Amino acid sequence: MKILWNEFIKIFCKKSILLLSIGLIILNGVLQYVNERNAIYKGRYYPAEAYKHIYADMEKYPVEELLGRLQEQYRKLQFFTTLSINEQNVIDMLVRQTETDGNEVDISRWMDEYNNGDYLVYTDNLYKEMNLYSHVISEVENCINYPKYLAGIQDTAIKYQEVSIFSDPGSFSYKNIIKTAEDFNSLQERELDPGPSHGVKMFGEFLGTDLLAVLFIAVVVISLITREKEQSQFILLRSTYKGRSSLIISKLLTAYIGCILAVISFYGMNYILALNTYGFGDMNRPIQSVFGYIGSNLSITLKQYILLFLLFKVMVYILIASVIFFLAVYTKDTIQLYVMMVLIALISGILYGAIPHSSYLSFLKYINLIGFLHTWQIIGHYLNINIFTLPVNYLLLSCFIIVLSGMFFSFFSIFCYCRQYSIRTGKSDLWDKVKHLLTRKSLHFRPTVNLFLHECHKIFITGKALILLIIFFIMIFTAYNPIKENFNDINGAYYKQYMLKLEGIVNEEKLAFIRDEDNRFVELLDEYTSKQSQGMSDFYLMMEYQELLAPHQAFNKVKVHAEYLKGLKKGQFLYDTGYKLLTGHENAGKQDILLSLIAVVMLIACLTYVYSIEYQSGVYILLRSGYKGRGRTFAYKLIISAFVTTVVFIGTYLPVFYNVLHAYGVRAIHASANSMEHLSKVPDCITILGYLAIISLMRYTGLLLAVLVVFYVSVRARSFISSLLASTGVLVLPLLIALIGVPGFKYVLLNPLLIGNIFS
Repeated sequence: MKILWNEFIKIFCKKSILLLSIGLIILNGVLQYVNERNAIYKGRYYPAEAYKHIYADMEKYPVEELLGRLQEQYRKLQFFTTLSINEQNVIDMLVRQTETDGNEVDISRWMDEYNNGDYLVYTDNLYKEMNLYSHVISEVENCINYPKYLAGIQDTAIKYQEVSIFSDPGSFSYKNIIKTAEDFNSLQERELDPGPSHGVKMFGEFLGTDLLAVLFIAVVVISLITREKEQSQFILLRSTYKGRSSLIISKLLTAYIGCILAVISFYGMNYILALNTYGFGDMNRPIQSVFGYIGSNLSITLKQYILLFLLFKVMVYILIASVIFFLAVYTKDTIQLYVMMVLIALISGILYGAIPHSSYLSFLKYINLIGFLHTWQIIGHYLNINIFTLPVNYLLLSCFIIVLSGMFFSFFSIFCYCRQYSIRTGKSDLWDKVKHLLTRKSLHFRPTVNLFLHECHKIFITGKALILLIIFFIMIFTAYNPIKENFNDINGAYYKQYMLKLEGIVNEEKLAFIRDEDNRFVELLDEYTSKQSQGMSDFYLMMEYQELLAPHQAFNKVKVHAEYLKGLKKGQFLYDTGYKLLTGHENAGKQDILLSLIAVVMLIACLTYVYSIEYQSGVYILLRSGYKGRGRTFAYKLIISAFVTTVVFIGTYLPVFYNVLHAYGVRAIHASANSMEHLSKVPDCITILGYLAIISLMRYTGLLLAVLVVFYVSVRARSFISSLLASTGVLVLPLLIALIGVPGFKYVLLNPLLIGNIFS
């Protein structure tokens, strides 16, 4: 117990750890605040205060009356929205609708409210008010229609058994639907009370919280193991009384305590923010009353859900800590540890994001670390995993895998340490062989005092930058997949035909063609409508006109684009599908962030060694006092680092540029970049080729600045592993937060330069 207490004090009373934890907790709160205040991308245009206020008012009414009142108010807002267009027609339409559906409406009272302008209760805008009511109505309907949802599950199971085509008792689909009906059967008598849902989602669904918490856990674990490895303290510690199993178990328990503290601090912050922003409502209502969680089969309340969520999150964090702890103990040097951590995160992310839910590989999608971090989906959504055609509940399977894996990695961490498999920071046997091959006498390498060559040897050989670059290019080569020009639908093909026909500057001839084409489609539509009204509608007529009108949707897109080009000085028609992939249009923006992540991670892995090892060992004092040990040494380090940056930059971006331009061509590459709507802010004088050159220069400059950041962090941290983690926090974390969609993070720190496409 005394060793455990000492390890705890050594880690959590360290000034750097305390400042880091406070900074990450504050950053989590800021990110949550920004994320919720900019919730437009979630389809919410009303302020958080309005949502909280309307639910406070809803508590005055019984559940039976609630939906009717909300729907009536929503109809009234719809009426006010359209009233300004044609007042009399709108009133007549409302009267006819009232007579049809039997809902009595006091039109005169509505008109008085409209004229007085006192119909806005929660927001300052009619559209925001409608948006608020629309979301609240959906949440209330979610609760009221719950019995129908349960009945639908039972009906589906009965029909599935009755229809012969599906009646294969040995199949996963058959077993799954039967098990689903059985698992939801116990909820038949459950009644749901409406309550605010946004607070629950804000509390548990922000992935940025997990990213920050995992970074904190990684720092704690690595401070427990790797810092002492770097300073060769394990050799001494292992020779002392209780320096083996007792010590390593105490370190492991300290890491587990760090996981518990991470959950309490980070999610405690989330709870406080969610409570003050949206509120949770009645904590004793069923979890199914939360919008989006209707698919849960757990008979628990919202309070119980939060406790179960926190317990499961502790289990996941302990598993992650166990994995990092095992890697820290087993790996023989810090570069191996960093690369293994990045690879595990990368592979887990790829498996989770790339494998569809319906795939036979869905087991790999859900049973991995990234899948486990989506705790709200595991607890709040019902899912069965196909295990040899046997449907196994995802929540139970996850708990089993997490506990078993955590025990496995914990046991082998203790085993490896006690058996002395890795007690120092050294070089792997494979790397020793490679280094011997590169430096053996048969290659006729002569001893030298050349400073530049010594810096090259330190970075490329001792720092393993050479082998990392070789692995990097092998991965690029094996992962390269030539793309082909393809169209999501027939509209893409027609769009290409139109744009190639119109390619070039906007002139009267092309505008005349667009007008003629527009008139042709109008005539075709009139003809078809006329023949239908004359009773000539049949299958063959429909097929004939469907073929004739097939290009209409693509043409409408071209017509809108032509109107945009008419307002430009140097606008040109061009087939822009390929260029959109390179200029950050829509989903291509995520590709830009991913490429930046790859490049930055490679630079951190290759160049952190440059300064950190000198300051860690204290050699920098000797170097700085030597001839050429200051400015000249820094210049050589910078030149070599610039070379590594250039290699990484080319390896990251050249395959993408070549792939897209080879598939889609380079037609009209000298056209003005703002000929594409998403680049409307770019000046007329910049061509597409010039724009691509500018963003490439921005990215290259950003990577060079990232090198300087790595240098600075290495000098300040004075530890190899601390420099790796700090550089990851400064350079990688903002990119990850931008990747998960937090508004504004494309413009934080070096992100604008690294991403490049920030003008769309």
